[in-house]
Amino acid sequence: MMTSTDLSTDASASSSGSSATVAPPTGPSTSTPSAPRAPLARRLWPVIAGVVALIVVLAVVAVALVGSGGSGGSGVAYAQASANASSTANRTAGGPWNLVLATGVDLSSSTYTAGNGSFGTGCTYTAPGGGAVPTHLYVPAFTGSFSSGHAPWWGFIYTQASTQSMLVVDVINGTAHALLVAQGSCTASFQALPILSSRVVDSGVAAMAAWNSGGSAFVSLHPNASLNMVMALVGGGANCVFTSSTCWLVQYTPCNPLSSQNPAGPQPEYGVFVNASSGTLMFSLSRSASCSTTSTPLGTALAFGATNQFVGTASTGGCGVGDYCDSVGIAASSGNISPSDFSLSVVTATGAIAPTVTGFAIVSLSGQVVVSASANPSGPWIPGTGTPSTPIRSTMTVVIDFGASNPAGAGYVLEATGTGAYSGTVSVALP
Repeated sequence: MMTSTDLSTDASASSSGSSATVAPPTGPSTSTPSAPRAPLARRLWPVIAGVVALIVVLAVVAVALVGSGGSGGSGVAYAQASANASSTANRTAGGPWNLVLATGVDLSSSTYTAGNGSFGTGCTYTAPGGGAVPTHLYVPAFTGSFSSGHAPWWGFIYTQASTQSMLVVDVINGTAHALLVAQGSCTASFQALPILSSRVVDSGVAAMAAWNSGGSAFVSLHPNASLNMVMALVGGGANCVFTSSTCWLVQYTPCNPLSSQNPAGPQPEYGVFVNASSGTLMFSLSRSASCSTTSTPLGTALAFGATNQFVGTASTGGCGVGDYCDSVGIAASSGNISPSDFSLSVVTATGAIAPTVTGFAIVSLSGQVVVSASANPSGPWIPGTGTPSTPIRSTMTVVIDFGASNPAGAGYVLEATGTGAYSGTVSVALP
């Protein structure tokens, strides 16, 4: 599954490796808001899926050093887990490290499974302190209350932009482990995530806001389900209901995102976004969906590269003669990902669909149109020299045709959204 990314930076971003400063709540709402407008709701569920996909990728390589043993517990809150993780990050070579993602996972039963120890191709992997990169995952069961905001397992991703590096740290029942350092192009989607603010409400405030805003009712309506809860602290933009605020996502689901043993058929899910600065409710959404354990985060298979703006000529593939166009290079691709595995869209800084896009094309190194699509978001891919199943290569380029409208300086963002075997989004700012 792919990661939702955003290229903005938080004005109050934490200093490298610093621990969280927990802000006092300003009174989380205790009433469930009216449902968001349908177009927004349709956009928010992919955001939730993308964040959860990011958590799955994180957890797949977050291999506990305690081996297969260990017992469940009520865990710790974010503030304690973050402080311990940051202390560990500060002692890990390769920094300074910046925190871009934090997740807490409350599972109804412990999970021990093989991981792949990798975020994809294009990177080298090392275990901090030497030794082999771990290849198994253990997440203890949760025995507390969902309203507490505690978790026995927390995962943290830190980035270092100048070296294209990423550090993974997990915290199990309060004890932190530096697990993995990845360096290379596979970290591009994580490098694009905003650095998290150091001043946020603790997970207990977010969990209580979610509990009082429909979480308790959801749990009561499903007394026989083995429910799990996922908490994620993510930066603003597409990750946070398309606002600039850092936010908490709290999701209740019978699906264990780390297990292949899940209930069959559609399952109820409930997700809540909480403003991480104030502790107030942003949105809550419910749906019915099948548990999925086979999808891959798009960010592990596709990364965008350099951007350019130009005016089309007779020799420029994918751009009409005289039209304003943007090109976006493919920095990395893996797994034989093809155009059929994602759709493209251009959005404004607020997440709205940009009105002036006339079409998209994926162009080969020689300038030939491999596939093309009209409308925004992209419609069905139309074969050119290739088909929708043609593998994407790093020699290819995405071309966006804006027609007679000059998009320069508009603050537009290109987003790729995973479909089928891929989920989540990858994005890049356009010139």
